[in-house]
Amino acid sequence: MTVRLCRLLAALSIVLAAGCASAPSGDAGGRFEIGLFGDQQYDAESTAMSPGIMAGMDRANLAFVVHVGDIGNPTFGSCLDATYYRRRDEFNASRHPLIFTPGDNEWTDCHEAGIADTLERLA
Repeated sequence: MTVRLCRLLAALSIVLAAGCASAPSGDAGGRFEIGLFGDQQYDAESTAMSPGIMAGMDRANLAFVVHVGDIGNPTFGSCLDATYYRRRDEFNASRHPLIFTPGDNEWTDCHEAGIADTLERLA
């Protein structure tokens, strides 16, 4: 593994451990609900639907939300810094704590958009 990848994994472990330090709010039986989403914003139509998905999760009583990766399609801009920053701002606007796990469209598939150094995209 590269040093960057090791650092990323260490940082993710710290964030996840900190998030688990206190029990999420739920019913008396210890149950709670989470939101999961990903594989979105591949084109103009799915991009237009994204705010509604986020708003729906914001209305729900969720302990936290996880984006499982793929913030778009490499040929639709998922490998661009501007897209990373836009998604970061969207995720930061979540009412609930949000965990993001990079998908292949954020780095390994960036060669489809003409980016040779895909590990740079992960960094």
